[in-house]
Amino acid sequence: MALTALEIEARKSRIGASDVASIFGLPTFKGRNAFSTWLDKTDQLEPEKKVSAAITAGNRLEPVILDYAEAAFGALDRNVVVFDPQGGPLASTLDGRVIADGRPVEAKTSGIEGPIHGTWGEVGTDDVPDGYLIQTQVQLLCTGAEVCELVALLGGRGFCEFKIEPMDGLIAQIRAVTEDFWTRYVVARKDPRGDWADRLRTAHGVQLECDPCDPCEPVLETVKRYKRVPKKLITFANPDAVIDWQAKRQARLDAEKLEDAAQAIVLADMADAEAAEVVGAGQITNYEQNGAPIINREAMKSDGVWEKYTTPNAFRVMRFKRAK
Repeated sequence: MALTALEIEARKSRIGASDVASIFGLPTFKGRNAFSTWLDKTDQLEPEKKVSAAITAGNRLEPVILDYAEAAFGALDRNVVVFDPQGGPLASTLDGRVIADGRPVEAKTSGIEGPIHGTWGEVGTDDVPDGYLIQTQVQLLCTGAEVCELVALLGGRGFCEFKIEPMDGLIAQIRAVTEDFWTRYVVARKDPRGDWADRLRTAHGVQLECDPCDPCEPVLETVKRYKRVPKKLITFANPDAVIDWQAKRQARLDAEKLEDAAQAIVLADMADAEAAEVVGAGQITNYEQNGAPIINREAMKSDGVWEKYTTPNAFRVMRFKRAK
């Protein structure tokens, strides 16, 4: 669902149903992990500037899916916030809740923009992607309902109804893991890197999907959103990381040069041809295609329309200056 600025701010004060999978080290649709969630809950990130096509499609289609659910299950309350009745940080914003009996209803889309995400089983079962199973268990934890109705609009399959019942052992584990994460890291503002993966295994008995792996590995697109303090200068305590970054960057640049040289040989051998059959391998094509139109910026400025149709586009560039 599309959230207002106030709703986004309120979510920083609790662990939502969609956060729990990342804390458990499960792969999530948005590429979030436990470290990303910690940064978000401790208010260290700037808002996301771009929303993916898949998320946009999901937001636009959610009312349609809930209309379908309402026809199937009865009248719904929509966008309802519920909390763990035992207290603690867990909460969930339900897409819908059946007014007659309080069943939560979760609306999902997959395969509308891009491939279908995760594995979806037979209609009427609880065979849904692991992250969504965790999310619906949180909804059941917060509502005390006997079933959660998950309605998914899947590419190539249409509307599919799944029924998720409470799993008491998993619900207890969810409560223990999230309370531990919240108290140990969020409230204390302690960086979970280098610690949380081992704690998941040893204290909570969670078998990580990609074991051995680190659910707190920094995600580039997330850490780029750190709130920066102007003119702040620190002494970097991990020079090996900088050396490794520069070595990998140089390896990429060297590989690009080698690729350019190899491509030049192929183009030279093709000469004036637009395509070539590669014996036993396939076909090379070098057809002309249309790109974005070329904009005459100087003409726009002279005509006085440049300022009307342009906006500032500031962004950060990370560089390394070697010591002299």
